[in-house]
Amino acid sequence: MTLTDLAALTAAGTAAYAGRRHLARAGRHLARRSAKAALLWARIGLRAARLRISPLLMRRLHADRWREMCEDRKLTGLKRGNMRRSAAGVDVTVHLLRAMELGTLQGRITALETGLGVTRNSTRIAAHERADRATVRIMTRDTLKRPHHWQPPGDAPRISDAVAFATTPFGGRLSITLRQRILFAGATGSGKSSVQRLLAAVVGLAPDAELLMFDLKGGAEAQHYRTLAAHTFTNRASAEAAILALAAECKRRSQVIATRGVSTWEPEDADGERTIIAMVDEGSDLIRGLSKAGLDALFTIAEQGRALDVHLWWATQYPIKANIPTQISSQMQCVIGLRVRNRQQSDVVFGPGSG
Repeated sequence: MTLTDLAALTAAGTAAYAGRRHLARAGRHLARRSAKAALLWARIGLRAARLRISPLLMRRLHADRWREMCEDRKLTGLKRGNMRRSAAGVDVTVHLLRAMELGTLQGRITALETGLGVTRNSTRIAAHERADRATVRIMTRDTLKRPHHWQPPGDAPRISDAVAFATTPFGGRLSITLRQRILFAGATGSGKSSVQRLLAAVVGLAPDAELLMFDLKGGAEAQHYRTLAAHTFTNRASAEAAILALAAECKRRSQVIATRGVSTWEPEDADGERTIIAMVDEGSDLIRGLSKAGLDALFTIAEQGRALDVHLWWATQYPIKANIPTQISSQMQCVIGLRVRNRQQSDVVFGPGSG
């Protein structure tokens, strides 16, 4: 073997050794990266399990991915804060930095949903107790699939207490104040009567309120109110007499508050001094059943009743203009709208273009 061959062999051995060292370093680097990635995914998996969301969504909510998403989606100034599990998914507190404001974020909600890879309309932006923060609510579970049992407010609720009566898709509870004029609208089978009965049950239990039930459909609905309502009216003659008497009560109350020097009537737990709720189950039947004097009295109750603590609850399964006169619809403080038949009926209930 010549010196040249020996040198070549030595060089080859050196190169092979260097190659093995390079491969070893690359292998160790790859192993470290794999271990780091495995640890990251393990942490993500554990956090996702605690929040009950998918690991993929949890990865997108991770700090580094969040920053990349905000840069890509032109959401600069949006810093992710704490996360907590909610009934419908996860609530993420975000910090509003630089020019980012609550209204800006709400206007960019589609970009946020795209960046997080969630479905459309599955995210809501809610105000935070601090002005420089907001809450991003992401819905990952359908809270309406399981039944929600209504809990009555107690044995003797007050009419001024707010009553929880519905659950939102995001797991929140909807509450309503009963001392107001309410419009109930919904097609047959939409659940309108069930909502009416639920709220009427609270009025019936309240010692500072009195429920009057008008049902000119033969009393089919009124039978459910026999133990709740102080009086039920199921024919034209009794309904007209009750409407005229209620208008006279409004006049009496207006004279009383004028004597007291106050502008509104406050309920007192005594006969004749209570909040009056007049529930009309099907408005169209009552309108057709009243005389001109009765209609004038009805419209007076609708227009003046709020200040006198006499509140009209108007229900109809045919929400057309003829069944909800302007004198009635313009006075409604709250609208509970369920399924209706078409866009025209939706416009009557909520206003043109609202559907």
